[in-house]
Amino acid sequence: MTLVDRIRQHPFIGIIIIGAIVAGGAWKLSEEIRVAPRDFAIKEREFAIKERERTIEELNEKLRRRDEDLGYFATQTSSSQQGVALSTEEKELYTEGTRLWLGGFYNNALKKLEEVLSMKPDYANAHIIRGRIYLENLKQYQNALEEFRKGLDKDSDNKYLLYNLGLTYYYLRDLSLAIEWNQRALDQDPDWIIAIYNSALYHVDYGEKYKDEVSYLKAIDLYENVIERDREFAAAALFNLAALYARLAKQKSDKTTKDQYVKLAVELLDRAIEKEGVERLKKIAGEISVPYGEDLKAIHEEPAYKAMIGKWKNRFRH
Repeated sequence: MTLVDRIRQHPFIGIIIIGAIVAGGAWKLSEEIRVAPRDFAIKEREFAIKERERTIEELNEKLRRRDEDLGYFATQTSSSQQGVALSTEEKELYTEGTRLWLGGFYNNALKKLEEVLSMKPDYANAHIIRGRIYLENLKQYQNALEEFRKGLDKDSDNKYLLYNLGLTYYYLRDLSLAIEWNQRALDQDPDWIIAIYNSALYHVDYGEKYKDEVSYLKAIDLYENVIERDREFAAAALFNLAALYARLAKQKSDKTTKDQYVKLAVELLDRAIEKEGVERLKKIAGEISVPYGEDLKAIHEEPAYKAMIGKWKNRFRH
């Protein structure tokens, strides 16, 4: 007798079998539900590990870029530092301090770098990082000045210390000293683009503050130098130079001169768009530290010039 015949004779057997099947399926489902949180937790941990690895990779990349661009991690940044070498322990402390800085743990970074200096008082690079933390992150400009000056006492021809002193004085709005210290950095490295670029910024602000047209002309030369020699800074330099001509146009009463400056501003902005594209230029415009936007806006609103700059405005907005 087949199973089907038995079920026909005794229906309760079919009920038992169906119940067993359902129970088995339910058990399997309950087991899947039971292990699901565990599996999810494992996947969550795996994801967290991957995220940490990615973060570490990003930090390492930032470290590498800092190393290449700013020379912070070189143990011999100048002739004055040639005899200053870090031990393995000191290098580990220095690297950890730098990682803490890049990770946003500024006070902890300061402490680690202070440990380095307690072990190697003549290591000027630790003062550079401490000074940058005070300057960039904590906005404690007097502390930044103190760190950079301490570094210079140990490494008088370090261009990074000279450059950062200039930048600190710029934030303190002492434009004469900003220009002076930045120029000392350029004396060490005349081809240093970021220092040339910043020198232009400082001269523009100096010209504005003291109504000094010679400073404006100096800034124009510096910006043109950057545009000619460095692609990375070229678009920002074009943008700033255009805004400078717009600022000069506002100051001129002679209509012919005004028109000439506005035309130059428009041409420079067109070149910036051609070089970087509209979206990239918008980002650059948002990152410019000097408030040039108002100068451009003022020129845009003057009816006599709207037709001349309308072409640029439309391209920039779209």
